[in-house]
Amino acid sequence: MTMSAWAGLAAVVGACCLSSACSTTTPKRPSPDATPQITGPSVRPEDPSYRLTLLRSREETLRERGAKADGELSVRVERVAVTSTAVRAGETLTVSAEYVVLGSDASAPVSFRVRHDVLFVGQSWRQFTRDITAPQGTYKADLAWPVPADATDGPYEFAIEVETGGREAARAEPAPFTVVSQPAAGPQSPPPAAAPVPAPARRAMVEVAVESAKIRREPTANSPIFATVPRGTRLELLEERPREAWGIKVNTQAGEPGWMQTRDVIIRR
Repeated sequence: MTMSAWAGLAAVVGACCLSSACSTTTPKRPSPDATPQITGPSVRPEDPSYRLTLLRSREETLRERGAKADGELSVRVERVAVTSTAVRAGETLTVSAEYVVLGSDASAPVSFRVRHDVLFVGQSWRQFTRDITAPQGTYKADLAWPVPADATDGPYEFAIEVETGGREAARAEPAPFTVVSQPAAGPQSPPPAAAPVPAPARRAMVEVAVESAKIRREPTANSPIFATVPRGTRLELLEERPREAWGIKVNTQAGEPGWMQTRDVIIRR
């Protein structure tokens, strides 16, 4: 190949490389506007039975409460309620509450943690949490809670509290309900007459006469405490030792026997 031919070939290759380099485009960075915006409340972990409905916008909430638009972060729970005050183990309890969500930045959503606490005779029995992020305003929360199959008959309370920004948790008045063995009976025709059956002998009961009474495993002051019951609670009396300080043996509402102080109760025979 002649020198002139070599020169022509080099010129063609150089032109192709230059054309390829010039046609290369720099990848575009995504626009900040492409970031998804939060337009409604989100619940984690995802729970289809936990629904949040906006009742009032941020502006309407501020007007209703007479609060300033530049106020501090504030998340509160109000008006906890249950749709039925008597349920059976294994059934579903429907709970509703109202959350007030406010912050100083009108456009910024607020994240907070909701802790749900089911109390039995004043003691924590079941707990679960949900993490919520929501635009500011007032929300109604509706949730369905399956009553565990091992729930003992007796008085319960459903409590809700919210935590945000490391602030002290805010709690509303808990909603009371009762777990029963059988549903309330409706109107029925009287049963046919039957032969009288002697009534079983009634066992004596004890009634708590102090603000809060402890129940221990054994009848000594050093025995572990496994339950605390409030004033007015009635329990079945199993054994009585009047001369001993911890001489009242009872059957708790959870079905466990324990010992109480003689001076803390009144015996009802």
